[in-house]
Amino acid sequence: KIETIGSPKIDIDKLAPGNDLVFTAEVALLPHVTRLADYNSVSMEAKETIATDEDVDLALKDIQRMRTKEMRAPKDHAVTRNDKVVLDMQIKKNGVAIEGGQGANHGVYLNETYYIPGFVEELVGTKEGEEKTFTLDFPKEHYQKHLSGQKVDFEVKVKEVYELDHPALDDAFAVSVGKKDLSELKKIIKDNIQDEKDFDEKYRQEKEMLERLAAQSTFDDIPDLLVNEEINKMLHELESNLSRQGLHLDDYLK
Repeated sequence: KIETIGSPKIDIDKLAPGNDLVFTAEVALLPHVTRLADYNSVSMEAKETIATDEDVDLALKDIQRMRTKEMRAPKDHAVTRNDKVVLDMQIKKNGVAIEGGQGANHGVYLNETYYIPGFVEELVGTKEGEEKTFTLDFPKEHYQKHLSGQKVDFEVKVKEVYELDHPALDDAFAVSVGKKDLSELKKIIKDNIQDEKDFDEKYRQEKEMLERLAAQSTFDDIPDLLVNEEINKMLHELESNLSRQGLHLDDYLK
């Protein structure tokens, strides 16, 4: 009849054939509130939420992008800002390849912002099979401090070029996604955005209210076991996020 929280720490004392399994379990106890804030006196102001036409336009462009067709361009086609290129890339600093700076079959949409300023502009005008070397400044806010704000050399080879056929945002487009016309599609998108903003505002209010109550209340100390479990969970999430970006934790920490 104890109130536990989190996962237990298990130590095996005996594990042998024909014997009882003997183990020790260490559990964290739920911290108790020693002084509760007067929640009847805590209040906050709600913020107005409005789904704007700009929000709708951005959502429409996202849907348009998802339904864009990619068509292989002729070999003599010069790359434009409306194309996608597939390239091999090598990034070097002072003639030495940087860790994680090699990429094969790397896809770049030239109508989108690339994380290295000037990279897209260097690709405009190239053709399939062409190789090009150029120098750019890495972003000052880049996570790799030894590269942030530094001049870095890029060696790229354009392997494939695709022209992008964006569908027009008209009634026919709305019908293709299952709606009567464009005005109906815009209304549905606007209503959905409004619902999302309302939900986010309710979440903000709940979060802020709990923070205010917590700040005015006192609690028992949080057990180390629970703190360490949360640290390990956050570290695992960080490693997973970095891995999806092709990065390693050691490089991130540097």
